[in-house]
Amino acid sequence: MKWLKEAILISFLLFLMPFALAESSIDISGTDVYNLGEKITASVSLLEDENHYGFLKAILVCQNYDLQYYTAPLNLEANFRTLIPVPELPLFASMKGTCSIRADFEDTESNRISRAVSKTFLVTDKLNISTEKIISSLPDETVVLEGNVRKVSGENLDSGNVKISFNNQDFDTEVEFGNFRHTLQLDADLDIGNYPITINVKDKNENYADEVVQLNVLPVPTSIENRLENEKVKPGSALKAKIILYDHKERAMNGTINVDLLDIDGKKLVSKGVESLDWVNYEFNRQALPGIYTIISKTEGIVEETEFEVEAVSEISMEYSDEVVIVENIGNVEYDDETTIVLESDGKNYLINKKIKLDPGEIMNIDLSKEVPEGTYDVVLPDTEENESKLENIIEDVSISDNRPAYKKVGSGMGAISGAVVGASDYIASRPILASFILIVIIIVIVGYYSKGAIANTFKKKEPEGGTSELFKDFNFEDEGKKDNNDENS
Repeated sequence: MKWLKEAILISFLLFLMPFALAESSIDISGTDVYNLGEKITASVSLLEDENHYGFLKAILVCQNYDLQYYTAPLNLEANFRTLIPVPELPLFASMKGTCSIRADFEDTESNRISRAVSKTFLVTDKLNISTEKIISSLPDETVVLEGNVRKVSGENLDSGNVKISFNNQDFDTEVEFGNFRHTLQLDADLDIGNYPITINVKDKNENYADEVVQLNVLPVPTSIENRLENEKVKPGSALKAKIILYDHKERAMNGTINVDLLDIDGKKLVSKGVESLDWVNYEFNRQALPGIYTIISKTEGIVEETEFEVEAVSEISMEYSDEVVIVENIGNVEYDDETTIVLESDGKNYLINKKIKLDPGEIMNIDLSKEVPEGTYDVVLPDTEENESKLENIIEDVSISDNRPAYKKVGSGMGAISGAVVGASDYIASRPILASFILIVIIIVIVGYYSKGAIANTFKKKEPEGGTSELFKDFNFEDEGKKDNNDENS
């Protein structure tokens, strides 16, 4: 039975052999995508089991267009493969889309003997532009537009026309060996912002490409403003300045600015970088020297200098602590003036006048226990800017001891003897030495008044008339003897 199976199989293969030997195909050289104007080349391979004479036809079959572009007589020998090259076919606009090539082999009666269809391919009019998509530039600069143009196959475009449109103007250049280059001169007053630049490329076969390049026109820094909050600054307060960078259209723009603050001698107090529209703050101490200071802002060759004044302040502060008034020069210049401290006790005012002469930052102490008698006082300090509209300048019910030197205590005692005179003036009462001097002068005047006759006679070198009876004539002197007798008789 085995031999029977083999015989049947051989017979079946012999039956199929004539049909298996018949074969036709068509090959396309090149890529799967073509631009207009390019040529497509094909070749047809035929194998038949019988001799045939007829015609080979090549037909281009596209989406919306068919074209039989080649016909040739063909004498085909049986069982012999024949390769027939098909002439090149230029592709044009009607062929755009998906296409293939079909090969029909027909006899002389137009009966089809065989047919072969190629793989599909794409016909397009698109080109590819390779260029920088975003360009940044300043006004009045030259912008270079350059790029490369290729077919869809990746092959450079040999030649073509380039049209560049920018800001309502058109410019022409050429593609040479796949490359193009053009320069644009921007106007000096061109405003900032994004501007589209359209690049259009077209070749002789109507292939084209469009590309849009975004031109970013940057602002040009032209000036700086040092906007001071105040043109005069007190020592102990802050300088505040907004630093603004302006562009060629006089609008505030972004940017980093280097800022230097110089003192009256040109020495840098601070140096820092700030962003446009930011603030510069500098705190001056109380001893900052008065005069003209300068703030200098710089960026990209632009320099702005602005002067301001630190004011001269002559001021002291006073505070009370443990029988002592502490006086400090809190200004920035020498303080040279008098001040008065008032001590109130039992309806009496004691005025303590002091000459204050202090350099900036210098401190002196006034010991009240060396100025007034022991007692309880309300201490009234002079009004200063430090304690203006406050109550700190009145210290109530403070106990003060008496550490005055002896001469002040004597003066104070003499002042008590002549209280009718001294008490009439708070100013004199606050100065014991002056009060003592005044009392002595008063006594001298009184003595001089009542002894003027004796003094005059002394200068005349003679006894006063009537002896000494005229001396102190306003007084009644009794004879000492008579007085003693009267005392005994009594």
